[in-house]
Amino acid sequence: MRLALIFLKTSPLCSCKLNTCFFFLTLTLLGDFLSLIPAVGFLLHGSAGPLTARLGGAVLLPCFVDRPLPLEELEVDWRRTDSDTIVHLFQGGLSRPESQGDAYRDRAHFFSQEIPKGNFSLLLEEVRTADAGVYKCVVYTEQEHHETRVEIQELQGNAMVRQMLRDDAAILMFIKLSEVKQLEGDKSHRVTVFGSCLVRLKNIFVFLRNSKL
Repeated sequence: MRLALIFLKTSPLCSCKLNTCFFFLTLTLLGDFLSLIPAVGFLLHGSAGPLTARLGGAVLLPCFVDRPLPLEELEVDWRRTDSDTIVHLFQGGLSRPESQGDAYRDRAHFFSQEIPKGNFSLLLEEVRTADAGVYKCVVYTEQEHHETRVEIQELQGNAMVRQMLRDDAAILMFIKLSEVKQLEGDKSHRVTVFGSCLVRLKNIFVFLRNSKL
């Protein structure tokens, strides 16, 4: 009440009606109160499920927030969960490749132009068998930090072929990625395979499986 009286005596709004003066006083006090409440925190998003990567290829590890964050207080730390190895680090407004573990140096990259937009996804190139596992992306600000995890679960390489039954002359077969190419003289036949399966090409049965190179 004393605050209200001081406000009424000192404010030029005193020339208006009393109810209006109290209305402006309420708005002023409410604004001061709300300024003391921290802003709503950010939401961190990652992969909806495990990722499949191709050996020797590249895979995108997603990590992004729902709104841009101030770069001066931002830190993004990518690590494996089974060790303290730093996959990549963004700190002090800059990407820090010198902090990367030897296994990821020159292979893991941020999208620098996307970081100010809240996209901290990582591109991992030249995928190796040892890259399989769980990775965590931790985003820090001055007020809080959040974490999301991404798993590289399956690594696909060149498929191995084992001939199970044949009654023709030897046929040379090459299988790479998800494509089967059969060479027989001047003729070639292609068939798409998904994962491990049994495929019949003419009178020849072959068992296809992904190799772990």
